[in-house]
Amino acid sequence: MFPWIDKLFDHDNLGTIGAIVTKVNDSQYHTDVRGPTCPGYLLSINREVDKLDKNSKITLLASYFPCESDVKIWCNSKGYTFLKTTIQEEHFEINIIN
Repeated sequence: MFPWIDKLFDHDNLGTIGAIVTKVNDSQYHTDVRGPTCPGYLLSINREVDKLDKNSKITLLASYFPCESDVKIWCNSKGYTFLKTTIQEEHFEINIIN
């Protein structure tokens, strides 16, 4: 039903949830956490965003319905800037600056 879900699992260690991070340019990234629900997707976001250069613009791709409010709270706790959420057909795109 959702072929992208397969990409989120480490097939060498089945059951491990992760994020797919794609570098768009020197200061912009896409972090794909579609599929998992809370807390898995948020733990993955936290782990991956902490690895990126400060002041990077990050587009989070998530499919968990309450992700917008979760990410706003998480951004506030981390000192990151929440920019906006765009609702797509099958997922949310949340833009932040770390």
